Amino acid sequence: MAPLRLDRPVRPASDLVVLDALAALPDDGKALVPLSRWKGERAELIANGFAGGVWLESGEGPEDWGPTLVADLAVLPVIGLRFPRFTDGRGYSVARLLRDRFGYRHELRALGGIGLDQVTLLARCGIDAVESEVPLAPLAVSAVLDRLRHVYQHASDGRSALWAARAAASAQAEDGLA
Repeated sequence: MAPLRLDRPVRPASDLVVLDALAALPDDGKALVPLSRWKGERAELIANGFAGGVWLESGEGPEDWGPTLVADLAVLPVIGLRFPRFTDGRGYSVARLLRDRFGYRHELRALGGIGLDQVTLLARCGIDAVESEVPLAPLAVSAVLDRLRHVYQHASDGRSALWAARAAASAQAEDGLA
């Protein structure tokens, strides 16, 4: 299925081929390669016109990345996070780590069997694109993202929690009375 950006309005994401460890790099170099391949073939990929990113298997956290990937976070335009099953939530944690601890500011793309019910949670964790194995209609994704107007805790999406907005409004009202 074509990847979607979780912006408003929802729009197509850049087309990158998700490769396994042995697949040939496409002529245009636009691909996502597994972490193991990036660690082993980084220099060769770059020399051959690589113009993509790295995808992480579910459960590949910072202890697996090594210094090469951490150093490359500033230049990799896309990091894919594999969600093999809807019950496997480790990708949410990795997304939060990439955004909040490592300061990754480029595209985080969820890969796999992503359902419509997961889209809001993915966006809250800092994931800004989805490449699902099941068809997701852009209008349906937009509707799901717009449904959750108020949030109750801070997350990687930068939205203010409802309690913080209420506290700010209360403080502003008190300042107006003083």
